[in-house]
Amino acid sequence: MQNSAISDTQITASTELEIKWGPKRARLHIKETSYYQGGWRPSTSDINQWLQIDLGTQKTNVTGVATQGGHSEVYKYWVEKYNLQYSETEDNFTYFEEQGQSLAKV
Repeated sequence: MQNSAISDTQITASTELEIKWGPKRARLHIKETSYYQGGWRPSTSDINQWLQIDLGTQKTNVTGVATQGGHSEVYKYWVEKYNLQYSETEDNFTYFEEQGQSLAKV
């Protein structure tokens, strides 16, 4: 995602506070501009918010996930806990569990 190999249209979210905090702003190390903020920010802070990355139809091995807080001089925000899910379709998502770890759903 960081190098834009995944297009903006492949990144969707449950909500966005404003377009300047839209899902396409969820890329790692994205810089704040005069209008756009450095990070995705949902319109509410609750457990029903989600960010989805469509990796296309070709099977893809995901070997890591990195997250960071917002890059703003004015606004400080970040996610403290999240669940990771995956699916080969747009429904029937499965929770990811590390081998030997139990899943603590938020």
